[in-house]
Amino acid sequence: LRALTQPGDGILIQNPSYSPFRKVAALNQRRCVINELIQKGDHYELDLADFEAKLSEVRMFILCSPHNPTSKVFSPQELEAMLALCRKHQVLVIADEIHADWVYGTMTAASALDPGVMTILSPSKTFNLQGMQCSFLFIPDPAQAQAVKRECDALAYMNNQTFSHAAALAAYSEEGAAWLAEAKAYVQENARVFSRLLSAAGVPLKPMRLESTFLLWVDCRGCCKNDADVVDLFENRCHLYGSTGSHYQTDFPFIRLNIAVPRSVIEEAAERLIRALSVR
Repeated sequence: LRALTQPGDGILIQNPSYSPFRKVAALNQRRCVINELIQKGDHYELDLADFEAKLSEVRMFILCSPHNPTSKVFSPQELEAMLALCRKHQVLVIADEIHADWVYGTMTAASALDPGVMTILSPSKTFNLQGMQCSFLFIPDPAQAQAVKRECDALAYMNNQTFSHAAALAAYSEEGAAWLAEAKAYVQENARVFSRLLSAAGVPLKPMRLESTFLLWVDCRGCCKNDADVVDLFENRCHLYGSTGSHYQTDFPFIRLNIAVPRSVIEEAAERLIRALSVR
């Protein structure tokens, strides 16, 4: 962002959005321009008309794919439509595909549809290797790549070392792939169990469809009016910690829960919520 845009430039972000996108834009004197995703039942859809309207005032689009926090996996048709409009309006595209390894089904990489897209990847989320600080940035344009390198050098920024290289190689091995397949199946069943238990008890919490990631986006409007209500229910009464909707710039009471945990934790969490909401 520092290398390829200027202070005052617009940066397009899709809400609900991962808060560091907005933070890094604002702290670098760029303007956040928002394209709201549209909630339809248990999933989100793209507002393409609004997306195109916003492109006239931006220099860069940060594509979060799969999308955090909604777990939405954009279809090839949605991606192609967005990328074609970005080319038309000469808007740079950075695809944050850090959750791309954790998809339940198939996913199309943005760079497969537009070779000019810059792509960010990392084993950190999928394999819980955040402490290794190993990530990959693919920039096909040599001039853009050099500009980013200059900015990194100016900041004395370095993030890879021997241990991170070894960890990444281990993660992307055949053994890592086998572990990941089992982990995804387990977490996907966690989501089903959690939703099934809440639904059977008639609890007015609605987990959204989990299309990717191990992060469940839960609609709390059935029992909470705002963020404060969500915090009171989950943290104060049930001792469950998540990230509430305000972290993702949504006006509605939501919470994002990490469900990459043992099944017993999922069952206990559901039981606590059921007990709490049954005595209201």
